[in-house]
Amino acid sequence: MEPIKAPEATIINAKDSDPFNHEPYSAPLHRKLKSRHIQMIAIGGIIGPGLFVGSGNALHLAGPAGILISFSLVGIIVFFVMQALGEVATLIPVSGSFTEYASRFVDDSLSFALGWAYWYLWVTVLANEYNAISVVIRYWTPVVPQVRILPIPLKFRET
Repeated sequence: MEPIKAPEATIINAKDSDPFNHEPYSAPLHRKLKSRHIQMIAIGGIIGPGLFVGSGNALHLAGPAGILISFSLVGIIVFFVMQALGEVATLIPVSGSFTEYASRFVDDSLSFALGWAYWYLWVTVLANEYNAISVVIRYWTPVVPQVRILPIPLKFRET
């Protein structure tokens, strides 16, 4: 009976052995998201925070018809932007985010700035969401100061 041999691993160069150092345009991708999945992701990402944070003041200032017109206009714009991004992602699939397209079509410095701007956007959105949560909780319990309410969402985030 012959001993079982282990398969030989071939490393072409050191770049291939590092999982974090790769070309974004050569990574294998599986196209399993359908159009309806991408549309639901876009709708959920835009409508959720917008309705949660700004609907009360918008209703007061513009009324129900103004809200409907504004949300419809912004929804159409977001739809076309996401449609264009989906077309580019289908034509040139990359394993990175949309900043890879800025690097490819314009410049690496734009990609760098876009990445940091996106990070800053989500940091401010997170702070805005925490503030909105404290405003909603304070609606029911005005006795508790806002400083005491803000750590509540942070505690839920830990679990």
